Amino acid sequence: WGVDLLISHNDVLTEVSMLDAPIDIGTVDKQPFVLKNPLTGIDPREYELPADFLERGRNPLVDECAGILVKDYGDVLPVFRMMAGPMLTAGHAWGVDNLCKWINTDPDKFEAAIRICTDLWIDTARNSIDTCGVHGTYTTDATASGDLIDRATFEEFLLPEYKRFTVS
Repeated sequence: WGVDLLISHNDVLTEVSMLDAPIDIGTVDKQPFVLKNPLTGIDPREYELPADFLERGRNPLVDECAGILVKDYGDVLPVFRMMAGPMLTAGHAWGVDNLCKWINTDPDKFEAAIRICTDLWIDTARNSIDTCGVHGTYTTDATASGDLIDRATFEEFLLPEYKRFTVS
């Protein structure tokens, strides 16, 4: 297509590391993974993002790497930051089992968890654009797939949050 792009790497755990999740960094033959869902047992309706979440976990390192790409290649190619989407981050934070249960038993909890993680997503993207100079973001949200939620759930809870992200 003639479109070149650099995407700053992210292993989809950076966002949950900003919520103090312990991470196993993995090895050459094992992907990184969350050792413990840090917000299990915390009602998302009563949770607020820490004021300093952008300085926590792996985010400063990922921003630094994105900034290097922008400095070295940003005048030639657009540089995007890869990010985990809200359902993927919420699944790492509260546990995917809890999210899937809340969809049916306590949709207010599910909605609150997704909203919190969308707030994190928006602020992280804005910060990377403003401080690192990335030209945009690329998001993966595999937990929001049809394997775990149906179309109606996606359209009711996630689509509005995706739209909120795109206009923020």
